[in-house]
Amino acid sequence: FDDNGKKIIQAGTLGDLLNYLLEGPEDLEFINIFLYSHNYFVPSELLIAKLIDVYSKAVSSTIKQRIIIIAHCWITEHWYSFADSTTLQATLRKFIDELVPINATKNEQTMIWISKREALKDAISKTHLLHTITSSSLPYDQDLLNRAVARILFTSNIIHEEKKRALVKSKSFLIASQAVDYLVSNCNVNRETAVHLLHGLVAAGFMVHSELKSFVEGNHQYRIKSTFAKEHRDSEKAIERLRKSDDKKGDRKSLRISNASEVNDVISTLPSQFTRIESVTDISAFDVATQLALIEFQLFRKIPPYEFMQKGWSRENPQEKCPNILDLIEWFNIASYWVATEILKKKTDVERLQTIQHFINIAEIAKQINNFCSVIEIVAGLNIAAVTRLEKSWAALPAKTLGVYNKLLQLTNASNNYKNYREAIATLQPPLIPYMGVFMRDLTFIEDGNDTYLNETIKIINFDKMRMIANVLRDIRRIQRCDYLFQPIMLIQQFLYEGRRIISSDEELMQLSHMCEPAKRHSISAIDSKSIVEKLADSNIQ
Repeated sequence: FDDNGKKIIQAGTLGDLLNYLLEGPEDLEFINIFLYSHNYFVPSELLIAKLIDVYSKAVSSTIKQRIIIIAHCWITEHWYSFADSTTLQATLRKFIDELVPINATKNEQTMIWISKREALKDAISKTHLLHTITSSSLPYDQDLLNRAVARILFTSNIIHEEKKRALVKSKSFLIASQAVDYLVSNCNVNRETAVHLLHGLVAAGFMVHSELKSFVEGNHQYRIKSTFAKEHRDSEKAIERLRKSDDKKGDRKSLRISNASEVNDVISTLPSQFTRIESVTDISAFDVATQLALIEFQLFRKIPPYEFMQKGWSRENPQEKCPNILDLIEWFNIASYWVATEILKKKTDVERLQTIQHFINIAEIAKQINNFCSVIEIVAGLNIAAVTRLEKSWAALPAKTLGVYNKLLQLTNASNNYKNYREAIATLQPPLIPYMGVFMRDLTFIEDGNDTYLNETIKIINFDKMRMIANVLRDIRRIQRCDYLFQPIMLIQQFLYEGRRIISSDEELMQLSHMCEPAKRHSISAIDSKSIVEKLADSNIQ
């Protein structure tokens, strides 16, 4: 029993667990743990075959009903099992199609089973649609789908502005038929589905009619004015406060983006020499931090739960087992070396000081918007030995900025199993980008400290281990559901993806560092130079 007196399963053979799954009390907690962890002891192909076999032979409608509940949970919460397997999807669809025999008598009982079949079909359709739109197999719910569609429309170039008294005032409205066309061409949906999605946004309060007429009527066009839900408006206010704060302390020479969709349109028409970004200091700290958040959240959200299992990132052929985790690790490492490269490429002490200060400001804004991936990768870059030895630059850092940096060092300190970081994120609500090294560290401890089978001979599965793994995966999935509201700025994202100068050799960086500040005898660094990069190695992130 757990702390609340609820009965929990600690171990059992596959047969024992399946019997409890099908014939025990209806326990959604157990069903989800089982589905999160089943690949440890039974592959998805075999599991679905067993469920179909039991369903076909079952006399009891209770067992059939339980299998439908399991199937619905598997589809809506764990679609990643099916997302990349057309064979599994075909098996699932065939099973659902055959829930009700073709020649079944149309009585009340049959109609109940028909409704269950249609509910499962609807769940597959919506979950698959969400996967298509977000490019990640997130758990399905209508609110999540609404958010995904709203984000696509609100950050697209179909948002218009309205002239009023010779001033251009943003009204953030769009034309219904244009929105339908945009969804059809960009989200791989038909027109009927696109119209249904827009109806959903109106019903959920994301948008409101600007005219009291039908939503889409023939070929006519009607304006739909965007209205953010309360949390969206609150987020917009918080973003604006951050922007104003950054304006006060930022470098006035840095590029400031005020209206992303408008700027994206203008930039696309300009010659490249007028839109080239040479250095991170050409962009405001706020815009760098928000664009990093958008990029890194997408990298984080793409990781399906099965990539976190069995420490695939540290085993043979990791690129096959967990390609999305490796993509995020690679991005993290490149970003850390980018920080060092930007600093050491500067020609003067003043430029190096300004760049260090700029990165500290970016990391502080990243912390305020809950992007701990950026925070730790930037701090890691600032703690590369070739950077920490720049005594002149660090000694000239303003006291206030140094205070901010010291707090960031405390937050990212790896001691006591990242105690400060864990306490900081414990009460935070998404949107949030965690530091993946901590999740990977926790899963490594679970894997190494707990056998999958308590008895290898008769295959008694350690379900306590499955429960611990499922709890970590559930936490990751909860965070993956909620996206950031910042508008993508293509110019900056292109620079972050392709335009960064990166030296990933510690030896080359140190040579640059000595060119910046030649070595002195018996010199002592002004900053504790114990590298966070070294600490990160303990969590398998390097």
